[in-house]
This record gives sequence, structure tokens and C-alpha cells, in this order.
Amino acid sequence: MKPLAALAAAMFALQFWQATHTGITADEPDHILAAHFYWTAPKAFPETDLAPLLKIVTGWRASNIPPADDPRWKAHREWVAAGAYFVDLKDPYLHDLTTAFRLPVLIFPMLTLLIIWHWAREVCGPVPALFAAAAFAFEPTALAHGALVKNDIASAFAYAFFWYAAYKRNMLLLCAATLIGILAKLSLVILAVIAPIIILTQPN
Repeated sequence: MKPLAALAAAMFALQFWQATHTGITADEPDHILAAHFYWTAPKAFPETDLAPLLKIVTGWRASNIPPADDPRWKAHREWVAAGAYFVDLKDPYLHDLTTAFRLPVLIFPMLTLLIIWHWAREVCGPVPALFAAAAFAFEPTALAHGALVKNDIASAFAYAFFWYAAYKRNMLLLCAATLIGILAKLSLVILAVIAPIIILTQPN
């Protein structure tokens, strides 16, 4: 467990550095505002092209974002309003706001690391499991996306969790993973079709 703890700590440190030092990316203004208003006033900023898991995990943070009755949200043009609002923000508030919404997202790369390690250990043993976990922890795409307010790593975790549950033939886990997948990304609605097939075809 000590090598895994060291690996997890190293990955978290890298992801934390990314979250606090990377400039805001093109998609994040829209996702941040959608997450904020998901908790405070869903009709003010009803972004519909992102499943709710990211909003649930990040939007609870208190912030000084203008309230729902602010004129800039009235047009319901999410991407335009978000881009214009964040262009006007200045540091340190821009940095602090972005960081506050990014930090909760770090749970997804950490959970993905754990499920990869756990599954690999069951199949191959502890040493290959550590190598598999390290391959994910230091993989450039995972490092680049894991600390951003985006649903890429959240959906990767949900997908890995789903197939681990299918491997275990555990119906409770499979149902939970299907729900998380649907909440994580709209395209993962397909899991709701795959899950019953797995359940119906499992041996008695």
C-alpha cells in the first residue's frame, strides 16, 4: 500500500499544480457558470449539452458570480455570456474562481487511479497493478484534463467503473456505475442499454 500511497500523492500533487497554475481553458467559463447556477438558479443558465455530474460536484462552492437576475444572463446564450463574463475578470479573482471550481474535480482522477489499481491487482497481482496505475497517473492526457472543469476524466472513471462492475458480475455495482455514467456524460446513456444485456446474459 505504501507504493500506491506515494503514487497517489504524486499524482495529486501534479493535478493540484495543474489546477492552480493552468490558465482558464475555452470550455471552462461555460461549465463553471452552469455548475454555479445548477445549485443556485437552474433556469438562469440552463446549459443542456453537459450531463449534471460535473455541475453537482463543483457548483456548490460559494462565489461572487453575479446573481440570476443579472442582465447578462437574460438572453440564455450560455457560451457567449460565459465567454464575455470571464474576459472581463481580472486576477486574482479570476484565478481564485477558477481554482475553487477545479479542486473538487480532482476526485475523478484519484478515483480512476484507484479503480485501475484495484482491478489490475485482482487480475495480475500487485506489481503489474502498480505499473498500470502509474501509466494512468503520468499519462499526458490524464494530467492535462484531470484538473480542469471538464467531464473527460469523470466519464473515464464512470466507464472504467462500469466495466469493472461487469467483470465482477455485481448487479448492484453495475446499476451504480450505469447511473454515474449517465450523470457523467450524455453519450454514456448507452450504458443503460448495455447493463441489462450483461445482467440477462450472466450465468446462473
